[in-house]
Amino acid sequence: MLIHLIGNLVAVLVTLHQVHSGDVTDQLPTDEDVSGLPGHLQPIGSHQPPESDIDVTETLPEPEYFFNDYVQNARPLLLKGAAKNMPAFKLWDDEYLSNKYGHLQIQAEYGKKENRSNPAVHLTMKRFLQVYKRKNIYMVNDMDREMMDEFFVPKPLLCGGFANLFDMCVMWFSSGGTKSVLHNDDIDNINCLMDGTKELVMIDKKHQKLVEQTGWKVSKSYSVVDVEKVDLIRFPQFKNVPWFKATMERGDCLFIPKEWYHHVQSYGNRNLAINIWFSHLDHFNKTDCTEKGTLPDYEPMSKFKIGTVEEYFAAGWRSFIIDPLVGVDLVTRDVFMTKMLDAHGAGRENVLKEIFTSLDKDQDRVLTWDELNSFDIEKIGSILEAEVEMPPEEHAHEEL
Repeated sequence: MLIHLIGNLVAVLVTLHQVHSGDVTDQLPTDEDVSGLPGHLQPIGSHQPPESDIDVTETLPEPEYFFNDYVQNARPLLLKGAAKNMPAFKLWDDEYLSNKYGHLQIQAEYGKKENRSNPAVHLTMKRFLQVYKRKNIYMVNDMDREMMDEFFVPKPLLCGGFANLFDMCVMWFSSGGTKSVLHNDDIDNINCLMDGTKELVMIDKKHQKLVEQTGWKVSKSYSVVDVEKVDLIRFPQFKNVPWFKATMERGDCLFIPKEWYHHVQSYGNRNLAINIWFSHLDHFNKTDCTEKGTLPDYEPMSKFKIGTVEEYFAAGWRSFIIDPLVGVDLVTRDVFMTKMLDAHGAGRENVLKEIFTSLDKDQDRVLTWDELNSFDIEKIGSILEAEVEMPPEEHAHEEL
C-alpha cells in the first residue's frame, strides 16, 4: 500500500516538473493557439462571415412556386412585410390584448436565454402583460382559438395540401433579449413577426455531421454549445461550419425548412411573433389549387384545423407512414406493404392491411398523394397505437 502511494506521488511530481519545465506545453492550448481560432469564445457565427443572406421576396409567392423552389428544395425564404395586412399586426398592442384576451390562460418560461431545465409557469394573458417588461419572463404558448380570427395564414400555404398538415400555431412574446439554443425542428415552419426584430444564424441541414459531431442532444434536437461564447476548443467542428444570416423586421414572415439548424436572438422592448408549424409536404396537390381558383392573399387561421399538442406528438405516426413512401409516385397495395415491411419489419401485415384500407378512400387499391396527405391522423394513430410500439420522443417548443 505504501509503495503504491509513493508511486502515485512520484507520478504527480514528475507531471508538475514537466509542466513547469515546458515538456508538455504542446499539449495545452496557448494564447497563440487560441488567437488562431477566429470566433473562439465569441457569439455563434463569429468564426467567419455568413455565406450570404437568404432569399427575400416582397410579394407573396403562389403555393406551387413556394413548394417547388423552397419546400421541396429545403431553402429558407424571407417574406418582407407579409404580416402587415393581418389584423393581428394592426391591432395587437398590449392594451388591446389585455382588454380582449386578458382572461385567457397562457404558459410562459422564466429566463430569456433558453434553458431546457427552466420550468413553465401558468398565468392569465392580462397578468403576463402587466409583468413581462420588468420580469425575466417569456411567453411560449399555443395560440387560443379565440385569437385565430385575427391571425392570418399567408397565400403560399392556402392550397396544394399544406392546410391538411398544420400542426401547431404558437405565440412567442417577450420584452426582447431572448436567445435560443442552436436547434432544428422535424417539421416546416413559417414565423410572422408582429413587433420587434429577430436575427437568426441558420445552418443548412446538409452540414449535419459538423453540427452534431459533439455536444448534440439527439432526443431534444439541440446543441449544448454556448451560443454567446462558442468554445472552439471543446467544439472544434464549429470553426468550419458555413452559415446564413436572416434578419426579421416588424411585419416580416420567415420560412424555415425542416431540419435546418438555427439560433434566434430577439430585440426591441416588445417582441411578439407567431409561427405555424406544419408537417412536411412531399407531393403538391395541383387539383386542390385548381378547385380553389384564384386565391386571396390571406385566410384567417380560424378557418383551418390546427393540431393540439397531443396531435403534434401523434405526428410521429404520420412519419411512420409517409417516410417509407417518399419518392414513390404510384402506391399500390403491394408497393405499400413492401415499403412498410422493409422499413418497420415483418409481423405487422394485418395492421398494415387495415391501415391501407383506411387510407384508400375511394377503394381503388391505389393510394394517391392526396389521400396520403389528408388522412385522419387520430384514426390511423389509434390503429397503430394498438399494434405498434414506437420509441417515445421528447418534444419541446423551439423558438422558430
